[in-house]
Amino acid sequence: GRLQEAVACYERLLQLTNIEEQYPSLNFLNSMIECYLRLDHPETALLLAESLLVRFHDTALHKSLLDIQAEPLYRLGRFEELEELLLQRRADQLSGAIDGESRHWGVICGSLIIEFRQPDYARFCSEIQRARMYVFQGSCSKRSSSRSLDEQLGTYENRYDQVLKLHIIQEFAKCGHIMHTLRTLQKGQRNDELITASTVIVDLQKLVTNMNARLEVLQPNAATIEPILSLRRILLKEMRRTIDEINWEKIDDDE
Repeated sequence: GRLQEAVACYERLLQLTNIEEQYPSLNFLNSMIECYLRLDHPETALLLAESLLVRFHDTALHKSLLDIQAEPLYRLGRFEELEELLLQRRADQLSGAIDGESRHWGVICGSLIIEFRQPDYARFCSEIQRARMYVFQGSCSKRSSSRSLDEQLGTYENRYDQVLKLHIIQEFAKCGHIMHTLRTLQKGQRNDELITASTVIVDLQKLVTNMNARLEVLQPNAATIEPILSLRRILLKEMRRTIDEINWEKIDDDE
């Protein structure tokens, strides 16, 4: 109810805004797109982001608006486009076109998903550490902000958001470790005798138990729960696909 009311208000305000006189704030545009994402309408969120990019192509908002496409893209499973977006962002960062010291949370999650889907576990672990660093330093947020670090992290709400992001990164790390084990089994390159089908089952059971326990302590609202569930669906779907590709009968014979 409230999210739908918020969307209606944002849309009306955008219609009333004369962009020739004054551009809407980046916070306003981010919040509008986040409402659609929390309502589980990633298609609408992406269409809106793309239309805003066209509308503000020749303004200072353009580069920042690129980042807010990341979450809709990974929510829709459009990983090739997501990777292109991240490559473009990296090029802009190297050229100095954008600030390399801060990252949109959607970009952080998008980068983790891309590395999670790749077989290079060392690179994935490096991306995990980089994501944690951004959160610890307070240089990642759902939206760009001109406020000081103390102002951004000084409230309970923002501190809670920071802890929540660290929990999400930890789930990425746990899923990544299990995925690495699954890929090792898939390739038949078990140098470690402790890696067996039984250990994978135990790890998966622990993962699910921890995920369920984490949901019990989270604030029971769509803005908190929905982003976590959407990321979990992506990670678990990738893991399930890998599990289905493994020849478990051969592994059982080897054990």
